Amino acid sequence: MQRMRVRGKQKGNRVKVTGDLGVVRFTRVIGYTEYARSPWRSRRFVFTMRFFFGFALLHLWNTAVSAEDASLAKTLSDGSFVAAAWETVDQWYSRARDFVKQQVISSEVPTLAFESDQFRIVVPKLCEPSVKQYSGYFNVAKDKHMFFWFFESRSSPSTDPLVLWMNGGPGDSSANGLLFEMGPCSIADEGRTTVSNPHSWTNNANVIFLDQPVDVGFSYADPGASVKGCAEAAKDVYAFLQLFLERFPEYSNLPFHVAGESFGGIYVPNVVSVIWRENQALALSQNSRSTRIKLASVILANGITDPYIQIPSIVDYVCDGPYPIHEDPQGPECTKLRSSVSTCKLLIKMCNLYTTEFSCGHASRYCRSRLFQPTMKSDLNWYDLRKKCNAADRPEHCYKRTPWVETWMNNPKVKAALGVDPERSFQSFNMDMNREFNMRGEGVHNAAKLLPELINDGVRLLVYAGKADMMANYMGNERWVESLETKFKSQFVAAEGKPWSVPGAKDIAGQVRSAGSGEGMGGNVTFVTVFDAGHMVAHDQPAAAALKPKPTSLPGLIYAMDQKSPAFVKEQQQSLLPVDGPTAILSQPLRSAPLVRSSSVYRKGTMLSYVNHLV
Repeated sequence: MQRMRVRGKQKGNRVKVTGDLGVVRFTRVIGYTEYARSPWRSRRFVFTMRFFFGFALLHLWNTAVSAEDASLAKTLSDGSFVAAAWETVDQWYSRARDFVKQQVISSEVPTLAFESDQFRIVVPKLCEPSVKQYSGYFNVAKDKHMFFWFFESRSSPSTDPLVLWMNGGPGDSSANGLLFEMGPCSIADEGRTTVSNPHSWTNNANVIFLDQPVDVGFSYADPGASVKGCAEAAKDVYAFLQLFLERFPEYSNLPFHVAGESFGGIYVPNVVSVIWRENQALALSQNSRSTRIKLASVILANGITDPYIQIPSIVDYVCDGPYPIHEDPQGPECTKLRSSVSTCKLLIKMCNLYTTEFSCGHASRYCRSRLFQPTMKSDLNWYDLRKKCNAADRPEHCYKRTPWVETWMNNPKVKAALGVDPERSFQSFNMDMNREFNMRGEGVHNAAKLLPELINDGVRLLVYAGKADMMANYMGNERWVESLETKFKSQFVAAEGKPWSVPGAKDIAGQVRSAGSGEGMGGNVTFVTVFDAGHMVAHDQPAAAALKPKPTSLPGLIYAMDQKSPAFVKEQQQSLLPVDGPTAILSQPLRSAPLVRSSSVYRKGTMLSYVNHLV
């Protein structure tokens, strides 16, 4: 995203803009915010925040010492933690002071830099040649190039929903989901070819498989433009969606569903939060050409979404779960694991209260070293404890077909057909990104807090988890859904699990808990435990995870895809008339209640729409 600086006097109706976007003409001035009118109050507020932050750090130190956590106490006592934290707060104070001074005369608006080569799209004949498909790149910024592969529905593409699928990691390419789980074809013959997947989600949905953040899979960023975190990645995904729907407007009025797996449990809430906020801004706009996305549901598959609840649950799972790795739940191994839970939770709490790379990175490293790593020393597949996995083969080689994906995607003929530079190498998993995100503590941010507003507004939530997965186990997933502060909370807490089966199968496929209204067992908030499945449910139980027009598969998934979703109906009612031309994207509403009521932005003679900046 390109930053543009808008400057001008209060009485003026015209301002100069740095960058390539020409001139902004104000049509109405609506005044200043409290922060702009009273800089002293802002500074006093920030100073008070500094005081309480320092008090919280002292509390953390005392707690660590009283818990006799030698490692954490040493880290705190050497001063590095406190010094880094105070340095961060000083940076906040400096930025706040500059913000107060500048906002009286200016506003900073993030907007997409539109270039003549904003997309490079081809029509491949791979995987399933009989359906319409597109692949290639959308340039969400001058230096960020996102790769996608889109397949139309096998059934009714003009009315079936539009689904965005994102794998997790962080660093995992969505080609793994496409070729290994729910895509129209599956990898075969050691990566030499593919075979049709009869249980593909494309049976009844139009599906976008997106490599994100940039530098994952075939997506890439120019030097120095790599994504630093999930919030930034979400804005890039939103920019991609705007460009995609501008290029393919025939899909813009379909109900839209965002689905993700594993670390996608953090990616997806960030993405849908941006979509929802931008939809609110567009509802106030008189002249925006941006596309209002018809957000209908959120689908999370074995995701990590609320680490404060989910990471400690690993102890319960490996000691008392259905596939325990320790024989004695009260033995020394489980006792040692439990002794680290309180400190892990405290550090995660501090991360989410005072979000810095230092505090969150420390929480991530502590929890991983104390809770995850000891459980990873077994000879079992962490993603499916029913199966063995040699230490030399983990993690991706615990499934023999995962390396085949990389082999096939690096085939020169495949790259040519997909519109990829022949010199660009495909990695199914970017381990460098994984390490960087974990070092910054992206995996301990609470993404669940982004969902209640959407759910209360009619967007549906489905969370499902395979029972044999240790990494994002069903216990932790069910607990965070239960704790979600929505208007359906009391109903969900009181709901009992109900068995469900796939027609034609002898055994029960899983258990469902749901709250809200819906067909069958599905509702506004639904949690599904899938039996006989690990981390990748669509791989282990493809028939159970398939999308079908009748309630014969995952109950919540069927309801989530229903076009009569309250959120979808609302979006249809508030939908703006489609307008041809470039799309103006506002990454996030300004927090400072800026000066512009409405305006138009002109770039090299072309009029672009400029979203109202109302908070």
